[in-house]
Amino acid sequence: MATISGPVAFIDGNPVQHVGKPVQVPPGSHVVRTGTKFVHSTSTTTVWYEVPAADFVLPTRAGFDYYVEREILDSTSQTSPVRLRAYERDSAGRVVQTFAPAESAASLRATRLTTPQ
Repeated sequence: MATISGPVAFIDGNPVQHVGKPVQVPPGSHVVRTGTKFVHSTSTTTVWYEVPAADFVLPTRAGFDYYVEREILDSTSQTSPVRLRAYERDSAGRVVQTFAPAESAASLRATRLTTPQ
């Protein structure tokens, strides 16, 4: 099994029961969609954001962890860009691969046809 965690709301179109909690999935290609609610806290403030959902295609492998991350690039701005990435980590916690969000529905369909060994 592989583990997917982060602000994940859907895996393969199915709702995730507890957003932010790790989810076990079988090895293979999975479409992961982020949630739209985002909370960012510092030592002095907490801000709630509403952000567009993003889709990732993660070719998961048994024994690896996958973490989806959203990062506010300028927490002092009301219109800051948000960087979205997903990471594949091996059993030692080393980042092995980084994934960008899928660019289109066509790329989601094409990538879903690929299954890792």
